[in-house]
Amino acid sequence: MLLNPDSEYADLFSKEEKDEFLFRIFKHLVIGGTLCQYEDNLTPYLDITKILYKDLVRVSPEEGGELLVTSSVIQILEAKCDSYDPSKNLIFSRPHINNFFYLIVDPFKRVVYTLYHQA
Repeated sequence: MLLNPDSEYADLFSKEEKDEFLFRIFKHLVIGGTLCQYEDNLTPYLDITKILYKDLVRVSPEEGGELLVTSSVIQILEAKCDSYDPSKNLIFSRPHINNFFYLIVDPFKRVVYTLYHQA
């Protein structure tokens, strides 16, 4: 489902749900890297996704019991340097579905967290 858009399970999540940062963390963890092996047990992936999300994103309670995400998540897709080589991406050496670079800004702590992986 995560790698094959023609999968029978591809419509299990809406586009809005797939665009959420929580889903993206989960997807990156499940896809893994070059040594990733097939796994039947989903629980460890769900657990570590939850832990990472809680560590990176600030959520504050609102009036009425609602939760409000106060962190901003910025996805960096590429960075180029005109004086060096305008065609070369300085972040990722080659395109890959599991290349990612996120900046998570916590305005209250005045901290920026980074989450980066290059396949």
